[in-house]
Amino acid sequence: MENWLSDLRFALRFLRRNRGTTLIAVLALGIGSTTAIFSVVYDVLLRPLPFPDSERIVAVFQVDPRGQRMGQISEPNFEDLEAQNKSLEALAVYASGVHSVAGAAEPVRATVAVVSGSFFRALGIQPERGRSFAEGDGAGVEPTALVSHTFWLRALGAESDLPA
Repeated sequence: MENWLSDLRFALRFLRRNRGTTLIAVLALGIGSTTAIFSVVYDVLLRPLPFPDSERIVAVFQVDPRGQRMGQISEPNFEDLEAQNKSLEALAVYASGVHSVAGAAEPVRATVAVVSGSFFRALGIQPERGRSFAEGDGAGVEPTALVSHTFWLRALGAESDLPA
């Protein structure tokens, strides 16, 4: 304990005697911490989303009678909102989570999103390969799955003969 205390006293004496070095060290720490904080703020809050016209994308939430934001919007409320919409170009709903996905050589854990049929239209994007959702998808027996490029490469081995 005494060694630590004497080291601290020595460091403080050194910094007091060498004010120029102290000033440069303090400025360097300040610039470094400011840069680190700005990088995080930019990545989380300021960087545009990777979609065309991303500044036009808005989030709509369901609130309870006290004005508190609820979890996911209910399906009947989404359908009502979609039917009565006169302001937004497209509406879509999604929910995501990590799940086990089977179908490749062996099951994998992956982030899975359940989305409405208008999801890609609302974001202004199209799948790189294959097709997007068609009329009737989701209403029938066969579920429709779209996979990311990364998932296609890693989990599905970049197979090109997958069903469309």
